[in-house]
Amino acid sequence: DVWLNTPRRGMEASGTSGMKAAINGVLNCSVLDGWWDEAYETDLGWAIGRGESYADPDAQDDIESQALYDLLEQQIIPLFYDRDSHGLPRRWVEHMKKCISTLAPQFNTNRMVKQYAEQFYIPAYQRANLLAKDNLKGSVELAHQKQRLREGWGDVRIEEVDADTSKPLGVQNKLDISAVVSFGELTPEEVRVQVYAGLLDNDGHIINGQVFDMRHTGSPGNGRHRYEGSIDPQTSGRHGFTLRIVPGGNLLEGVTVPGMICWDRYSTTGTEQVPSDAAIDN
Repeated sequence: DVWLNTPRRGMEASGTSGMKAAINGVLNCSVLDGWWDEAYETDLGWAIGRGESYADPDAQDDIESQALYDLLEQQIIPLFYDRDSHGLPRRWVEHMKKCISTLAPQFNTNRMVKQYAEQFYIPAYQRANLLAKDNLKGSVELAHQKQRLREGWGDVRIEEVDADTSKPLGVQNKLDISAVVSFGELTPEEVRVQVYAGLLDNDGHIINGQVFDMRHTGSPGNGRHRYEGSIDPQTSGRHGFTLRIVPGGNLLEGVTVPGMICWDRYSTTGTEQVPSDAAIDN
């Protein structure tokens, strides 16, 4: 009736057994780790804790065990034994049906294989054919392009960013952003200037960020270029954005090149460098 899963957060490999249980209408009660961190909703099962991490594992075990006992006493057992005149737990059955209808289409092998094929296998096959065509002509061009980028990447920088963040922005209202960047000997066709934007967490870091390409609108000279773009937050809350430059061109579209990403500014915490965010109260 209940699939109980109590690893310490971060130790769950995936949770395929919990997925199979859910497809059979078994309600999950688990820490927010593995698949359940993504799948959990209040009417599909129960979450032990709220996804916190603890430095002391003994304290974590104590807190989460108390949370589990509270769930059993206050929610799971009362719901299971809430029976109608025929002895059927109608509300429990409702949760079972919702569990199957919501999770079965999402967490299954058919969806997984289709997603891998569409997002990875087929694009990789098409890219391999492109690079191998005409006696590896594309591969040679790509090697030369990467070499040119590596030689000139030290001169790539974002010099100015302009956006009006002085007042709150309404939901779905656009925030226009402009920037002046420098590429040195590189050209606009060889790079992409992008806005990286999303909601901010309590520490001021962007979470679940999205990327938007900016458009080239002019060249002031001396290897400098002007770009413009915009973002339109779809939800309320505290949002942030930063700018970055990455390699461009058809052969590098959707490809990450190690060591080649230039953020607009950096703030340093210890040895870790993270982009500083311009905040928008939405």
